[in-house]
Amino acid sequence: MKETDLIKKYLFPISKHFKPSINLQDDAAILKSFDKENFIISVDSFIQGIHCPSFLDPKSMAIRAIFCATSDLAAMGAIPYCMFLSLTIPKNKGSSFFKSIANGIEESIDRVGISLAGGDLTSYCGPLAISVTVVGRKKTIEKALFRRGSKVGDYIGVTGFIGDAYLGLKILEKKISISDRKHEKAAVDSFLFPPQLHKFAANLSKHAKACIDISDGLVEDLKKLSDLANCGVSISKEKVPISDNAKLFLKKGKFTLKDYLTAGDDYQLAFTFDKKNIKKIKVLEKKFNLKISVIGELIKKKGVFLNNKNIRGGFSHF
Repeated sequence: MKETDLIKKYLFPISKHFKPSINLQDDAAILKSFDKENFIISVDSFIQGIHCPSFLDPKSMAIRAIFCATSDLAAMGAIPYCMFLSLTIPKNKGSSFFKSIANGIEESIDRVGISLAGGDLTSYCGPLAISVTVVGRKKTIEKALFRRGSKVGDYIGVTGFIGDAYLGLKILEKKISISDRKHEKAAVDSFLFPPQLHKFAANLSKHAKACIDISDGLVEDLKKLSDLANCGVSISKEKVPISDNAKLFLKKGKFTLKDYLTAGDDYQLAFTFDKKNIKKIKVLEKKFNLKISVIGELIKKKGVFLNNKNIRGGFSHF
């Protein structure tokens, strides 16, 4: 099937409700600016076998790619608006392969609340590769969340649990299993479907100093925040949010706490805030029915310290 036919059959039905896409028939989309609003834009690339297991099906990879990309918008307190997808398909794949990708895109649109505005489609002799450009909206740029802005003495908050996505990946790789199928599915879903925290983050921007989504590991990403503040991080081991499933594998000696703190793929939010805002953070926790843990604070001494011991590690391409 030709490129234009694939787009017309599988992608046009997904984008037709979004007028700026111009039915995916022109060379570019036309985005209308909104009065007193700003566009926040981010790009993420995903290659099968590098950013996800090589055995992951096309639909799941498409969903994960989009969910991971939109997490960057949450990290800045923006609400998803639209996205552009560059799809590089392995040669000699039939239309069913592309249909699986399209199904993943459609499911992501429904679950995230984002629209498909355009993109690019090509093929080559290599694994499936997806590049996602996401566009978010934020009324006041001064109220956007940035990585910079923290200072010594600020508290550190973290959403959700750390390490569950790592468990999910190990389950998919058949390196571990959880007897309770419901719990096992929850762990796998933590890897396949990164959390979408945009509404929470949009409200968090009123009270937080800085924010980052945890893609490269809690230790590595907290170091990024603290480096921009020219300071360090002190974390309490007992306060790091670890799920019961993750604790079970700690007790068995299968994994260490450091594994969870440095593995990455959590896509939870780590943020800093002034101590005086602790009650406001707790209000948000209740309002959005979201677990928030205060795990430490920023300190003068550079580095990341877990119970006063320096800890390093995290994902890096280079």
